[in-house]
Amino acid sequence: MTRSAKITFYTVGKLLLGGIGLLMLLTTAVSTLGFGLLSAFSEGVESGGTFSLLALSWNAGVLCLLLIPMLVNVILGLLDKQPLSWRPRQSFKFATIALLLWPLLFWLGKMLAEQATLAWALLPPLQILLIIIPLWWLVETGMRFLNMQRTNTEWSVVSVSLLVTPTVMIFVEILFVGLALAGFLVWAIGQPAVLASLEQFSLRIMNAPNDPEIVERILTPYLQKTGVISAVLVMAAGVIPLLEEIFKPLALWFLIPRKLSPREGFAMGMVSGAIFGLIESLGNLTTPLGELWPTVVFGRLGTCLLHTLTTALVGWGIASAWTHRRVLRSILIYLGAVALHAIWNAFALLMGFSPFLDPSTTVSASGLFSELGQFAPFVLGALAVFMLFFFMMRSRSLGWEDLNTPPVLAADE
Repeated sequence: MTRSAKITFYTVGKLLLGGIGLLMLLTTAVSTLGFGLLSAFSEGVESGGTFSLLALSWNAGVLCLLLIPMLVNVILGLLDKQPLSWRPRQSFKFATIALLLWPLLFWLGKMLAEQATLAWALLPPLQILLIIIPLWWLVETGMRFLNMQRTNTEWSVVSVSLLVTPTVMIFVEILFVGLALAGFLVWAIGQPAVLASLEQFSLRIMNAPNDPEIVERILTPYLQKTGVISAVLVMAAGVIPLLEEIFKPLALWFLIPRKLSPREGFAMGMVSGAIFGLIESLGNLTTPLGELWPTVVFGRLGTCLLHTLTTALVGWGIASAWTHRRVLRSILIYLGAVALHAIWNAFALLMGFSPFLDPSTTVSASGLFSELGQFAPFVLGALAVFMLFFFMMRSRSLGWEDLNTPPVLAADE
C-alpha cells in the first residue's frame, strides 16, 4: 500500500485532533503545575488553591497519557509500521489485583484528605488512581464477557470521548440552560416580588466573603423551597439525562460506516462512558473536600458505573438500529438508559437537599423530598448493585450471541 493511499481524511482528522488536544492538555498540565508549586511555597496562600492547581495539573497529565496511544499508532501507520497494541498481557488479571488494592488506597486517601499540609501534594495523584482502577476493571470485565478482540479502534474512541464529547456536551448544556434562564427572566419581568428577591440574592452572594459557611447560610432558605428543588430535579434528572445519553456515545457515530455488531456497539459505548465518567469525576475532585472526601469518592464510583453502563446500552442500541434496522429497540434502549440515569440523579440530588429540609412537614412536598432524601443512600446503593449485575449479564449475553461473528473492528488501521 502506498503512503498516499493511507493518508485519508479520517487519518488526518485523528492526527489533528490528537495533536491539538495533546498540546492543550500539556500546556494546562505544565502551567498549573508551575502556579501550584509557586503558591505552595508562597506565604499567605491558602492550601485549597494549591490543591486545586495541582489537581488540575495531574488530571491534565493523565489525560495527555490517554491520547498518546492513538497518536503513536496513527504516526506508525503513516510510516508503514505495525501499530502497537498498548494492552499488556493478562490485563484483566492486573486490573483485578489493582482493584483488590483499592481499599488500602482509599484508606490512605481518607487520611490525607484530613491533613491539609499533605493533601495538596499527595492526594491529587492518589484520587486519580481511585477513579481509574474501578473503571479499568469494569472495562476489562466487559471486554472479557463480550469475547471481544481488543483493537486500536478503542484508542480512537478514547480520544474522541476525551476531547470532542465533553466540548459538545458543555456547549449544548450551556445553550439549554441559557435558554431556560432567558425564559425564566422573561417570566420574572412581570413578577416584581420575584425580581426583588433575585436582586437581593445576587447582592448577598456577590458581597459574601469566601467562606463556605456564610454562603451556605445565604443559600439555605432557597434550598428549602419546593419550587427550587423541583426546578433542579427537572433539569438534572430530566433534561440532563436526555441530552447526555444522546451525546456521550458521540464517538460511535464515526464508526457507523463499519456496521458495528451489537456486541461492538456495546463495547465502544462502554469505553466512551468510562472516559466520560473519568473526566466528570476528576473535575469533581479538584477542590479540597475534607471530611466529605470519602462520600464524594464513593458517589463518583457509582456515577462512573452509571455512565459506563448507560453509554454501553445506547451504543448497543445504535449498532442494532444501524446494522440490523432495529430502530424500535434502539429507541427503547435509549429511553431505558435515560430512565436509569434520571433515577440516579434524582436520588443523588434529594440526598444532597435532605439536610436543608424539615422532615416533620410530611404532608407537604418539602416533607416528601426530605423523606425520599433519607432513603436515598439505600436506593443508590441498591441501584449500584443492580447496575453492576445488569452490566455483567448484558455483556455476557451479547458475548454469547455474537461469539461466532468476527468483529468488524479487528481490521482497524
